[in-house]
Amino acid sequence: MNKDSNKNNQPVDSHVELLHYECEQALLRRRFEEPLIEEEWRKWKKQNLQKKRKKSQVAMFVFLLSAAAAAIVCIFLLYPFLKINESVVMKTIYTAKKDINTISVDEYTENGHIDKKITIYKEKQQTKLENGAILSSQVADYSNLQVGTAKTNIVTIPRGQTYKMLLNDGTEVYMNADSRLVYPTYFCGKERVVRLRGEAYFKVRPDKDRPFIVFTDKTKISVLGTEFNVRSYEDSSEHITLIRGSVKVRIPEIEKEILLTPGKDIAYADRKYEIRNVDTGLYTQWKDGYFYFDDVYLADILKELGYWYNVTIEMEEVPSLQKLKLHFVADRGETIGRIIDNLNAFNSFIIYWDRGKRKLIVRKKNNKS
Repeated sequence: MNKDSNKNNQPVDSHVELLHYECEQALLRRRFEEPLIEEEWRKWKKQNLQKKRKKSQVAMFVFLLSAAAAAIVCIFLLYPFLKINESVVMKTIYTAKKDINTISVDEYTENGHIDKKITIYKEKQQTKLENGAILSSQVADYSNLQVGTAKTNIVTIPRGQTYKMLLNDGTEVYMNADSRLVYPTYFCGKERVVRLRGEAYFKVRPDKDRPFIVFTDKTKISVLGTEFNVRSYEDSSEHITLIRGSVKVRIPEIEKEILLTPGKDIAYADRKYEIRNVDTGLYTQWKDGYFYFDDVYLADILKELGYWYNVTIEMEEVPSLQKLKLHFVADRGETIGRIIDNLNAFNSFIIYWDRGKRKLIVRKKNNKS
């Protein structure tokens, strides 16, 4: 064994260094307390959480500041539309009615009392009445009616729908929205008489011995066998448009009688009438499922939309809108939103849709802004 080594064969210098290290560690332990690991971990988490909160608060402040700036910019851009201009005068040109979406047929007795009331639903199957009439969601057919006591019927068409009537003599009547026809279940006597309020296209079965007569609130229309369109709503001019044949129009209010020839239209309002050569398609496209307007006043187009979609319409009273005429064609099956989008492609006006109030608001467009 070497004399310079201990019994563990460890060199003397290494042994001395180990003693120095242990002495230093002992002195340090006397001067400093040994840290508690759990306590230090808790402190570190607390400090880190505080830092995160500060960062989150700063981020929220920046977000709110950005949102406020964006809102100010939006208000600035939309101000011309949002501000209230006391000089603007709005006029209601059409008012929506209570929403009734079913077709009804009322049958009256000779004393004028309702004997039967039939409601026709779109989804309902056809109904055959005891007198042989067949009613469905598309047509009321009286062509095979059993001869008997004639009763007075009234068919009412709601807004947004059309309907076809096939009368006892074979005459076809196409009813437009918001219209009413008074007719007998069976024509008897020397005349075939009906009464119309609203709009209808008549395709009259010829019968030289019994003229077909349509009464409106303003006129009496007599025909033997022909096709013509009658538009007679309460809040607009009455139009009678002849497609083929001939019709005799009598206006009792001014004691005037006019004979129309094909392709002519007579318009009557305020004790004045006008006869014009027209494109008859303008007055008959509705029965084929289209809105068709050519050189028609904007107000009249909007009224037509009111009849169909049952919406209230307000228009700014300015000469430029009152005199404005448009060419506009659209499918009557489109939604009101799509129709508005198409109309807003014009440069002279802008239409807003208030869905909650079912109202169209028509304003002059400010092209300078």
